[in-house]
Amino acid sequence: MGRSSYIAGHGVKMSAVMELDGQPVSLEQSVALGLYNYGHFTSILVSEQRAKGLDLHLARLQSDCQMLFGTTLDIAAVRQRIRHALAGIEQPVVVRVTVFDPDMGASMPSRPATPRVLITTRSAGNAPPPPLRLRSVRYERELATVKHVGLFGAVHHRRQAKLAGYDDALFVNAAGNVSEGPTWNVAFYDGSQVHFPKAECLPGVTMRLTQRCLTELGIPFSETHIDVTRAQTMRAAFIMNAVVDLRTIWSIDDRELPGDTALMTQLRDAYLAVPDISL
Repeated sequence: MGRSSYIAGHGVKMSAVMELDGQPVSLEQSVALGLYNYGHFTSILVSEQRAKGLDLHLARLQSDCQMLFGTTLDIAAVRQRIRHALAGIEQPVVVRVTVFDPDMGASMPSRPATPRVLITTRSAGNAPPPPLRLRSVRYERELATVKHVGLFGAVHHRRQAKLAGYDDALFVNAAGNVSEGPTWNVAFYDGSQVHFPKAECLPGVTMRLTQRCLTELGIPFSETHIDVTRAQTMRAAFIMNAVVDLRTIWSIDDRELPGDTALMTQLRDAYLAVPDISL
């Protein structure tokens, strides 16, 4: 496993890369990630060797590594691995940084870990995504505050929502309150302030940047317990993700939200104006 490429004009442009600590990944090394599914990651949208919220992505990688492996991640080395992987890659591109231990097995997970850095890339979409139609479902991600690779439940509920004719799933916890989505955070607007769910969820990079934008714009926000019924009565709602930035929610369980174009335009413009950080 390694780099793939395609011919464009008179030169060769790389379309994808998969490197483990700067080297091609062997089948044996990738088996641990596929079979034991223990590790953590972050996905970063990179354009012209720059990324929004890069400092937050790297800080999360470091804290999650400490949580899962009990060791410190070399952030300078991670940045170097990303730069190395992107050499010759056409941008913008989505870079996924996955931290896992290829030698870790299910029988002896308590042994001292030696986490390594896997860099993979995929092309980034250009067209703005349409508003979402969501299906609420009772589900809580395991160790929700960590961006871990255990995606079975999230992908399963996304699949079921799509099979039922929706675009994605909206997670509701055991207390009946909205928490997050499979790969994104969510927020609601009642016409005067923005509400972020007060529930255990991943504190996403884009969500944190969005909250900074709200502060700069003078739009109040708070953390609030929001059940599905209340969510359906909100004026507007949107999701936040590093790859698609802010995306409007059209409906929840077939209940359409009025929407607020002015708010979304103002907030998206503020988000896009957040300075990118050089790799």
